[in-house]
Amino acid sequence: MRNGGDAVRICQVSEKGCFCGGIERFVFDASAALRAAGCEVYGSFRTTGNADGFAAGFDGLVPWVEFPEGFDLVILHRAADPAVLDGWNRKNRTLLYVHDHDFCCPRRHKYTLLRRRNCRKPYGRLHCFCCAPVVKGESGRWGVPPFAAFERTLAAARRCGMVAAASDFMLEELAMNGFDPLLLHKIPPPCPGADPVPPGEGEPAAVFVGQILRGKGADLFLRAFARVRQPGRAVVIGRNRDRKLLDAVMAGPDLRGRVEFVDFDPEPWKRAGNVRLAVFPSRWQEPFGLAGVEAMARGIPVVGFAVGGVTEWLEDGVNGIAVPPGDVDGLAAGIGRLLADPALAAKMGEAGRRSVERFRPELFAERILKLVRD
Repeated sequence: MRNGGDAVRICQVSEKGCFCGGIERFVFDASAALRAAGCEVYGSFRTTGNADGFAAGFDGLVPWVEFPEGFDLVILHRAADPAVLDGWNRKNRTLLYVHDHDFCCPRRHKYTLLRRRNCRKPYGRLHCFCCAPVVKGESGRWGVPPFAAFERTLAAARRCGMVAAASDFMLEELAMNGFDPLLLHKIPPPCPGADPVPPGEGEPAAVFVGQILRGKGADLFLRAFARVRQPGRAVVIGRNRDRKLLDAVMAGPDLRGRVEFVDFDPEPWKRAGNVRLAVFPSRWQEPFGLAGVEAMARGIPVVGFAVGGVTEWLEDGVNGIAVPPGDVDGLAAGIGRLLADPALAAKMGEAGRRSVERFRPELFAERILKLVRD
C-alpha cells in the first residue's frame, strides 16, 4: 500500500492474454501474487482469449496501443515492439522482464542454425549473419535476417528503467549484450503451491510438457525413451507445432505403443496419469525452465539436461537427475533409473517440493514491491 492507503497500481504488458504457454501462465500467476499483496493489477495484451478465464485475473484491461499514465510500475513481458516499449517508457516507470533470448539473438534461439550448438557470444551482425545468413519470417518466406529491426528493438529494451530475469544465467547474457548491470535484477518466477500428484494406475509415465519445437527437445526425449527397457510410458503434452520433428523418431519399432500425445492443458500433470517423473530435454539454453519447477512443486522429480538456467533449480541426485547437455544415453539412463525405482523417485519428488519453497508467490510480490518502493 502507499499514499495513505492507496493501492499500488501495476500494469502487465504482453503479446497474448490467454492460457497458451509458459509466459502467459507466468503473467497470470504474477497478477495473482501481486493482487494477494494488495496491489491493483491491470493487463494490456495484443490478443486475448474469449472464455478461458485469463482476464478475470486482472482488475482491468488497457487497450494495447494506449499508454496511460498513473501506474506505479509497468511490467513488460513479451513485448518486443519498439513503439510499445517506448510508449510505456515515456509515461511510466518500467520493468522489462526478459523470459527468452528475444533481445540477445535475432533468431531468438541462441543456438547455431546448422550445427545446433549453443551460442554464448553477444549479438553482432557479422557472426550472427555467419550463423544464419537466411531466416524464415512470420510469413514463412526465407530472407536476410532483419538486423536493423532487431537493433531498434534492442535499443528500446535498453531504455527501460529496470530489467529483470529469472536466473543469473540470463542476467549475465543481458549484461553481455549491453544492458546496464546496475539496472539488472534477479526475480525468480512465482510458483504457486500445489497438491502432490498421487500415484495412479497402469504403467508409470515419463512426461514432457512444452512446445513441440526443436529447441525444447521433445525428439531427444523420445530418442532416449526408445533406449529405456524398464516398463513405462512416454507422454508428450504440448501444442503440436512441429510434429515432423517427431515423425522420424516415432517410425522406429522401439516406441511402438509406448508413446501418448496430449494437447496443451493448463493442468498437464493431472492429464498424464501415474506420473513417475518429468523430463526436461531442452537443446537450447533455457532462460529458467518453469515447467520443471512446476513439476517439482507437485512432488515430481525431474530428469533433464543441465543447460542455461536449469542448473539453478535442478540438483543432481537431490530433486532429480541432471545430465550433460545433449547426452541422450545419459537421459535414457536417468529415465530408466526412476522408472525402475519408485522409492527413489518419491524421495527426489519430496526434496523437489521443499526446494521450490524459494519460488513462493509472496516472495515474488515482495521483490516487485521492493523495486516500487526503491
